[in-house]
Amino acid sequence: MDNLQQEKEFFKKVSKLIFNLLSSDEQKTLTVKYKQRGVADIATSSDIAIENFLTQEILNLFPKDKILGEENSSDLIIDPRVRTWIIDPICGTFNYARGIKNSCTNLALAYQGNIIAACVLDHARCEFIWSIVNKKVYVNDSLTKGTKHSIPLIDIDLGGSYFVRNKQLKRKYANFLYRILTETNFVPTSYNTSLGFAYTAIGRLDGYIVLIPHIWDVAAANFLIEQNGGIVSDLAGKPWTFNSTGVIAANNKTIHAKLVELYLNS
Repeated sequence: MDNLQQEKEFFKKVSKLIFNLLSSDEQKTLTVKYKQRGVADIATSSDIAIENFLTQEILNLFPKDKILGEENSSDLIIDPRVRTWIIDPICGTFNYARGIKNSCTNLALAYQGNIIAACVLDHARCEFIWSIVNKKVYVNDSLTKGTKHSIPLIDIDLGGSYFVRNKQLKRKYANFLYRILTETNFVPTSYNTSLGFAYTAIGRLDGYIVLIPHIWDVAAANFLIEQNGGIVSDLAGKPWTFNSTGVIAANNKTIHAKLVELYLNS
């Protein structure tokens, strides 16, 4: 593997173009789609346009790479032998369609069973948060380190939990939130987008939990968190993999351990 210089430049190029596209976009009508894998999903014209744009740009630069995108992919299997780009064109589509600024674009590059580069585009701030496999995370061109706070702010994913059909799992999640509110000094928040997951990597938030995410929701952010010294696991506290059902992550071991303990005993 080389130093991924092309990938670095690619992140910068597409970030600028996507920010320009979103600033001029007017069509935000929600469309319900039913994919080949039988899952109902929501999209806008911008979701589809951004994914198509990213797909074309990737294949122009890296013609041998594979694309796994939220809007156009029916096959969710990641072949470790092939470099695979994992794309979420707009994470937070409900927010975006209603003019709420909390949304992002997720890009992650997987190879040989691991993420080797990732970028999250923060639409509201016109910033891109990115890293390659060098234990450094950047916001635009500035190196950043996670910031610790005396009162942790934790993203409790609520938007995604709406689609969970298992009532027992929802009840456990509700009990977990109750324990957060009554047994800790953690402050819960919910962005209704994976942008908060990426914020955990750079210290704007301190942790997050999500019950049943798609790979494109978490791959980029989880890589960024680990690159900046944070902890990422499944809901049982075991190391997160592409096949994990849920995620608990934090920017330090103490917060992560507490979140896992609260969830397991809820």
